[in-house]
Amino acid sequence: MLFNGSNDLQIAKALEMSIEEWQETRSACSGPPLELKDQAMPSDPLEPEEVDFKCDYRSKAEEAIGMMSEKEHDMLIAYYKGDTSKPPIRQFKYLCANLKNYNIT
Repeated sequence: MLFNGSNDLQIAKALEMSIEEWQETRSACSGPPLELKDQAMPSDPLEPEEVDFKCDYRSKAEEAIGMMSEKEHDMLIAYYKGDTSKPPIRQFKYLCANLKNYNIT
């Protein structure tokens, strides 16, 4: 909804919460990530298992991006490089739809 240009009131309504609640949530989630405490120990090892998700995701994302036209591709690059502040909504939706075909969302 943020990429679609929805305002805070529309987002709060869609999430069935008060606007104050939404603004507090957005503010809390916009800050830096919390650090893990030194004494906290994971109960399970943090080693990757058989599937290298990062590699698998990257290859499928590259394939989905490769299905875009050169113009659409250039629009995404311009946005991520900071050359434009307007997100290319149609291209994001197209990319997400292609990723969904790979069961990556």
